[in-house]
Amino acid sequence: MNPATLTLRTFYARAYTTLIAGVRQSTLDQYEFTLRAWERFAGAICLEAITPLRLAEFKASLDGLRSPATINKHLRHLNALLAKAGPPGPRNRDALGLLAFCPWTRPLRMEKAMPRVYSFDELDALYDAADVARFPRIEDVTPANYWRGLIVFGYTTRPFAAGRCTASPWMA
Repeated sequence: MNPATLTLRTFYARAYTTLIAGVRQSTLDQYEFTLRAWERFAGAICLEAITPLRLAEFKASLDGLRSPATINKHLRHLNALLAKAGPPGPRNRDALGLLAFCPWTRPLRMEKAMPRVYSFDELDALYDAADVARFPRIEDVTPANYWRGLIVFGYTTRPFAAGRCTASPWMA
């Protein structure tokens, strides 16, 4: 296989699918989705022509068209494909060594969503609803006490310690 004439799709079809044999069909479908997005952007360029700059341009071309999670999925798939074409190393022993340098791009930085803060009325209703719980069945622990313990534990950990919650009458 010559990286000067081999496109990303032909590398995927000839070698990569063999290297990842045994994965689910849905994974292969996602790689196909990434390859179609790449080909819409870059066309059928050879492996040697793929540079970190071209990958960054691909990432920029997707920005605004797709969600950050979808963009990161495409970048993750491209990085994995190119890593297998690159030089072997301790973390990539089955790489084929077609490329002397493996181009890579950093995924988008994604802000973590703030956790949902429940009102005291919601927590109170949840605490009372534990009376009708039937599972889990644990020796010496009623299902209601199990769920109430989880509710109280969740309430008294991080959000409470961070000062986002105040004391509640149902915790007394």
